[in-house]
Amino acid sequence: MSANGQSIVWTQATGFSGVMFSQNGAAFAASSGLPSGTIQVASDKQNGTVFYAASGNQLFISVDGGQSFTQLGTLGSATSTQQIAASPFTAGEFFVSTDHGVWHATNYGKQLSGLGGLTAAWSIAVGKGASSGAVSLYAAGTIDGANSLYRTDDLGSTWAKLPTTEKALGSASGMILAADPNTYSQVFVGTNGRGIFVGHA
Repeated sequence: MSANGQSIVWTQATGFSGVMFSQNGAAFAASSGLPSGTIQVASDKQNGTVFYAASGNQLFISVDGGQSFTQLGTLGSATSTQQIAASPFTAGEFFVSTDHGVWHATNYGKQLSGLGGLTAAWSIAVGKGASSGAVSLYAAGTIDGANSLYRTDDLGSTWAKLPTTEKALGSASGMILAADPNTYSQVFVGTNGRGIFVGHA
């Protein structure tokens, strides 16, 4: 759903007929400009007309509420995208997890860079940073061959490995993450059959 609640962009992993959009309660119609099979979409959390999408290693943006998308660029050597997580604080800032790590975009994707450390990532979430104006990024991913839950407060320069086995969080690839935008270090973790955990990491 768009930041202003006026647009909905819909897709699903199986049995879908492409990305669909609805504006102001109208019937759903097909979005244009996206490859067949695109399932990763997300809304900008500040700008009510902007949506992002990714397919393979291609990144797209819509500035008309999901009606049409244009390609922004490519995500390096990635072959699949897992999730798009938009910053709840800054318009035009978002992150994309892929099978070759996490990418960081600012200025609506005009500036795009890969984060260090992670060689692959699944679910990601953006939360309140350790200092004013900063963000913390949580990622279920791989660093030095270890699949776990990680947090970075400095856009990938350093990563903290968070406890998973001790908390019975299960496989990193099955985690679903949500970060608290109001409380630093608080993260929610949905697991594959083990319930939902919350903690300060």
